[in-house]
Amino acid sequence: MTSFHSTRRFTFLALTLCALVACSVSPTPSPATAPAMLTRAPALGPTSTPALPAPMLALPTPGKDLRPSASAPQISLRADLDYAAHRVRAQETITWPNRSGVALPHLALDVLAARRPGVFTLTSGSVQDDPSATFTLNGAVLKVVLSKPLAADAVAVVALEYTLDLPPIPRGADGATGTLGWSAHQTNLGDWFPAVSAYRDGWAAERNPPHVVGETTV
Repeated sequence: MTSFHSTRRFTFLALTLCALVACSVSPTPSPATAPAMLTRAPALGPTSTPALPAPMLALPTPGKDLRPSASAPQISLRADLDYAAHRVRAQETITWPNRSGVALPHLALDVLAARRPGVFTLTSGSVQDDPSATFTLNGAVLKVVLSKPLAADAVAVVALEYTLDLPPIPRGADGATGTLGWSAHQTNLGDWFPAVSAYRDGWAAERNPPHVVGETTV
């Protein structure tokens, strides 16, 4: 019986305390009565204009030696897309340090855009300090034959100009037919620019040429 009365007294005191606290708290002002924090937008002066970000890749300067001190390959691209004509005109510079450990008589480039006939057209190609270098496209592999082998740790700078005549994306397109092309809704530019193949006891592109299905490049 004592426990029951004690519980009732505790409950009554708790309810009374809650009521007193509720009465002592000021109500939150409604949006209509809340003070305005900002009456007008601040004026933007000349110094308020954000600076544009620096370009991620610097395009090559004619006549400039592009051999880098870094050991990683570098690619610089400039491309113009004619959206209505479904055509891309591109200029590309590949700076490739030979880390294979052996002298290489030629380079092999994966050209995934050339997996479908009539899409990729090479209009010009050159190698810095090697005017006699030749270019041969065989399927989706572009072979760059040098006039003298590229020594180990030497750097080759390859310049390419090419066009892409984008194909229409068919209905029900998949990863093989929809990554590069156009439709009434969009233009897709996937796997569109050449890149030097991986080298390990020979060029991977020449052992396993890029195919229209599957991840076939390294």
